[in-house]
Amino acid sequence: TDPLIASNVVGIALTGGVALQIFTIDSFNASGFTLTITFGGTILVVDDERSVRMMLEAALRAQGHRIFCAASGSGARTLLEAESFDLILLDLQLGDMDGIEILCEVKERWPAIEVILLTAHGSINSAIAALRLGAFDYLLKPAQLQDIRERVERGLEQRQVALQRGELLQ
Repeated sequence: TDPLIASNVVGIALTGGVALQIFTIDSFNASGFTLTITFGGTILVVDDERSVRMMLEAALRAQGHRIFCAASGSGARTLLEAESFDLILLDLQLGDMDGIEILCEVKERWPAIEVILLTAHGSINSAIAALRLGAFDYLLKPAQLQDIRERVERGLEQRQVALQRGELLQ
């Protein structure tokens, strides 16, 4: 077998000098140049716990995603006005407001953004309410990092399918 030249390379796809998308190349070697390129999404992590934000940011950035973080609902609102997001990981209980309030606002103003709620204070009622309001998923803390990664990937896939369906209907 050929020696591995690179593994888990993160790059930026450019067109006319404008960054279009961050991507990850899983691996490639000298003989094949068969590349598996996975384009990442733009994700907003909203959690009042600094350690949770840092852990999620590092784990998702390593997968090639572009990550923004907010420690509060008001911080999330500011970022939502300034950037375009594919997915939000949202804590249910934030210091300044309830995550359900942010979920409702996101689904009203930016319905294509997928939202995954994370909470340490979950109940069946809050899970049902969140899903009825349009959340893609609902996870209890502490959630396994692999579970979060898988749900994020499924959420991003769901968003892509919805956007493609919308384009076909136009």
